[in-house]
Amino acid sequence: MWRGILVVRESWETAAGDLAFEYDGDLSALEARLAAAELGSALAGQVLTIATPRGGTINVAAAV
Repeated sequence: MWRGILVVRESWETAAGDLAFEYDGDLSALEARLAAAELGSALAGQVLTIATPRGGTINVAAAV
């Protein structure tokens, strides 16, 4: 099953802000799959925060 949409747009401004996604599946199940792949993540309410290889984070929110 195909899940999610990613849109990337070019901007003339300097990059700023965080990268975030919405997910219409079960965030707890996604967290478990990330843990099985030995990727750090933390679920707080309806937001899953995933550690990136370079020390940053990506937020995945439950789709409304």
